[in-house]
Amino acid sequence: MISLFARLSSIVIIVWALTFLSGLLYGWVSIGHIPKYGTDNDPYSLNSVLLGLLQMINQICFYVGVVALPAWTLLKTHLILNRVAITSTGLFINILTIISILVFCLFKFVWEAQYLWFYD
Repeated sequence: MISLFARLSSIVIIVWALTFLSGLLYGWVSIGHIPKYGTDNDPYSLNSVLLGLLQMINQICFYVGVVALPAWTLLKTHLILNRVAITSTGLFINILTIISILVFCLFKFVWEAQYLWFYD
């Protein structure tokens, strides 16, 4: 049961990263370059239903992720300490989750202009 909750927490974090990167990709294709906050028009000026849907899913995952990230960390720590076997699928999901967390940190703290553009 604990590994099920850990997987669900992982999926929320991964979906956040996928919708964020998809929204930036959509902005890149629409504008012609990677959008930046302050120099390019905000995402709502593109008048796209797809981008609005991506942002809505992203916002939901972001707010659920506030609970999912600490839960994932605690659940994974619990599973590691109790030496629960990790399947290849579980390992793949864990790697994707860690990559998703790194994507968040990179865009939040390093490439902040793109992060702010998406959430404008």
